Amino acid sequence: MMVSNEKKKDGTIYPYFVCSGHHSKRRKDCTTKAVLIDVVEKEIEKIYEAYQLPPEVRILLESCIQEIISTERAKYDAELDGLKGEKAKLENKRKKLLEAHYCDAIPLDLLKSEQQKIAKELASIEHEIKMHDTTFEQITENLKRALDIVENCGEAYKNASDTIKKLMNQAIFEKFYISNDADMEFKVDAEFKPPFDQILEPVKDDIIRINRLAQDCSSKLSYYIDIAKDHIQKIFGCGLYTINNSTNMSTYSNGSNFFSHNSSSKVLLVDLAGIEPASESLSIQASPITVILLTFPPSGAG
Repeated sequence: MMVSNEKKKDGTIYPYFVCSGHHSKRRKDCTTKAVLIDVVEKEIEKIYEAYQLPPEVRILLESCIQEIISTERAKYDAELDGLKGEKAKLENKRKKLLEAHYCDAIPLDLLKSEQQKIAKELASIEHEIKMHDTTFEQITENLKRALDIVENCGEAYKNASDTIKKLMNQAIFEKFYISNDADMEFKVDAEFKPPFDQILEPVKDDIIRINRLAQDCSSKLSYYIDIAKDHIQKIFGCGLYTINNSTNMSTYSNGSNFFSHNSSSKVLLVDLAGIEPASESLSIQASPITVILLTFPPSGAG
């Protein structure tokens, strides 16, 4: 969609969202009607109000995910012990190669070739060791930032400047979908961006219901908060849930399957810090850790 400014006879300008394909005549079959930007903005405010985290839910979510992080850190610590052992072996091998060369046991070209291989493996190991503490500290900090953003995001978004609203939209949502054609009622839907798709998506229905009941001051609020807590513990408390692609059904399992390709706990950690969790079998051939930090609105702004 694109912005189109419509000028009325009295000189007043009204900004609309319109279908770019329809506007350029490329999509003559498009029946999407223009919609005032202010109307869309009101719907986006409602989305923020619906998805903001109640404090009780935020506390439990953070606690459960921190348990996942602690479990993964323990596995990663164990892997690091193995890496340090491999590092010592490689350093010893490099020393023996050099001694063999001095004793004319191996030629210079073979020494150089072997030393290059060892140096490459050592660099990978040393990088992982160096990044270990920083990585998990960043995961914990980014989790806190992510939950801080959505804990009171409804009020924060409504009162924020346009710049901060843009930053919040970019941090939390992948896309907004506007439906406004002749055969469909006007509505705005949202798709979460990582890591919010892993944190909020599994319990979003609970969050929406709690926020609605809180606005209505309903006596059922505490009952549904308890239901939400139960769902959170089932989803995050065991460390992971996996999705069967053929049925789209979620199944819970123990930590031994943490590293399956569709483990949401693994996906969540990667989203939070851009790392691959430790593999169950040590492999020093793995590429060095790359830390990709999430971008959030500046602290204290909005």
